[in-house]
Amino acid sequence: ELRVFDEQKAKEVLIQYAKFLKMPGSIIGRLGGMSVDKVFEYMENFLNAQEIYDRGTHLFPGAVEALSWIVEQGIPVWIMTGIHEEFLNSRIPNTIAAIIKNSGGSIWGAYDGPDPNYPKNKLEGMEKLKAQFAIEGKGKQKKRILSFGDGIAEARAAYDTGAFFVLINKDMASGLPNPSVEYADSVVADWEEWETWLPAIMSEHKAVAVVLDWDGTISDSTATSEIVQGKLIHALYRGLKGRAFLKLPYDDLVKNHLVGGAI
Repeated sequence: ELRVFDEQKAKEVLIQYAKFLKMPGSIIGRLGGMSVDKVFEYMENFLNAQEIYDRGTHLFPGAVEALSWIVEQGIPVWIMTGIHEEFLNSRIPNTIAAIIKNSGGSIWGAYDGPDPNYPKNKLEGMEKLKAQFAIEGKGKQKKRILSFGDGIAEARAAYDTGAFFVLINKDMASGLPNPSVEYADSVVADWEEWETWLPAIMSEHKAVAVVLDWDGTISDSTATSEIVQGKLIHALYRGLKGRAFLKLPYDDLVKNHLVGGAI
């Protein structure tokens, strides 16, 4: 029922839903000048932040220990994530942010602002680090940036800049296909046994910097993302039919055939 619809109408529905959710006026005021895809993305970030605030951040076992060990080796760490820059403080715990800052690295989110020094996406971020550490070419280097992630964006960014990419493939045991595999230099299932593989990779490739994705790599956001997408699909469904928005528990949302089918 949502396969064909007026994008302007859909954007208006999402903006009305943003008001219904009491999103900050500073953000709502900018939504009108964005594409419907960008508005949807902002809504996802806002609702994800709310869910995480309510439920807490679930970090993968071993991830924080591995991060702390990397920093103890004197290696600066960056987090590069598709989360919009405006929502980083509400999505990434202060304890993790402090570890990253103390390492000499930084946290970069998706960015569409005016600062030319802030990378707009993961590829720009990797290119910036490649220049900062004076790394040349794509082949085996005397020093390398190590990148860890679970998605295609960070896999391609690492490949295109000659970084060593470790794919965190949680579905490895199930045999499900993962398009990022073809760009991976190494594949692991999770962080739980990081001591058996991480030190060797760091040493062999003479890591000068480490880059980590957030969602799906350090933070398990699968359940949260499904809840958020369910809310947005349900809001679009009701709004496009001229019905009032509702605040429903997730279990009730998925009873809607459209929401359940999409998720």
